[in-house]
Amino acid sequence: MKDFVEVTGMVLTATPVGESDKRVVILTKERGKITAFARGARRPGSRFLAATNPFSFGEFKLYEGRNAYTLAEVTIQNYFEQMRTDYDAAMYGMYFLEVMDYYTRENNDECEMLKLLYQSLRALINENLDNRLVRCIFEMKTLVIQGEFPGEPKEGEWLEGTLYAIGFIMNTPIRSLYTFGVKENVLLELQRISEEYCKRYIGHHFHSLDMIIYRCYNIAVFSAHRKAEPMKKKLVIGAVLLQMICCVGCSAVAENPVNSSLTIDKKGKIESVIVEPFEEPYLQLEELQAMIDEEVAAYNQEAGNQAVVADKAYLSEQNGTVIEKITFADYTHYAKFNDRNFFVGTIEEALQTGYQFKVALESLGEEGKTISPEQLDDLKEFNILIVDEPGDYHLYGTPGFASHDVSLIGKKSVNVSEEMEGIAYILFQ
Repeated sequence: MKDFVEVTGMVLTATPVGESDKRVVILTKERGKITAFARGARRPGSRFLAATNPFSFGEFKLYEGRNAYTLAEVTIQNYFEQMRTDYDAAMYGMYFLEVMDYYTRENNDECEMLKLLYQSLRALINENLDNRLVRCIFEMKTLVIQGEFPGEPKEGEWLEGTLYAIGFIMNTPIRSLYTFGVKENVLLELQRISEEYCKRYIGHHFHSLDMIIYRCYNIAVFSAHRKAEPMKKKLVIGAVLLQMICCVGCSAVAENPVNSSLTIDKKGKIESVIVEPFEEPYLQLEELQAMIDEEVAAYNQEAGNQAVVADKAYLSEQNGTVIEKITFADYTHYAKFNDRNFFVGTIEEALQTGYQFKVALESLGEEGKTISPEQLDDLKEFNILIVDEPGDYHLYGTPGFASHDVSLIGKKSVNVSEEMEGIAYILFQ
């Protein structure tokens, strides 16, 4: 084993690998942007669980493998926890991370970029600074550091305050960058100039920027969806409900092997298919398989033989993805292995397990039809799937009602939206 490498940096991205590991991209002061693997980082109680989330800044102790680094120890100095509760700051923060991921390279001197990122995130959580101004400063200073900033605009007439602000951004050290404010008319001009410069000199589409641009529209649509009036007419439970469930999903949709999914059979067995991008320079397929096998073996030693079975991962040359299939003996093993809130069975069994139904479920086939929590208690023989993560789910029965964040994608298949909040419920028969 090679000597340890100690670096100071911030996590830009974190990607799931297998069932419990993470691949993280870290912007470091010493080695530029690097990729590292954190084994068991998604397991409950892991010392890497929080430390490998985006925005985490601190000292990382790694050892260098053949194709990538492996995380050994980490000391986090700032988690930027405010990003978890400040939606606006989090959106701008994710945009800043994406810009850094685009610009920085391994083994480059990225010290100034790391300083800019850190100070910019601190500015976002400063209530006295307008996030729009923080974005303008961040974008312009990024171009300055990269040697692409053209200076003051040569065309058009601009306010004196706008030109002064541009000069300040160009010439001020990063540590003192976020120490001024501007009036609204100056801010609007700075936004116009920064947007034009980014289009001209960066020319890259940042997906996180879409979230900022369309924020108001998305919030309005989401709020309207959540505030939709519930049905006033009381449902008649029994034959009518059965008929509604049987009528749902009359058009079949072929399964898409490009997407990750979870399949549940009548005997309770859970089959998890994970499809994710595979970057061969960072990890060999054999190494990935070995990591999966190690996690499965450790779990089976405690839970019992064959509780979890992992098939051999394989590479899809057509899609450039690696496909991993893991089978769980029942839902309890899936929930424990992945540390998820997951249940499948009858409503009566769910109640006996301790679940309480406090939300109305909406019909997947007839708009405006709902089932109240009280009515659910009378449907004890119906099956219900309870999950806390988005994705595609293939059931052994026909789904009829679900929480608002669920949509039908096939006769016996549903999708739980990425925008889900809390727990999703799917009633099926």
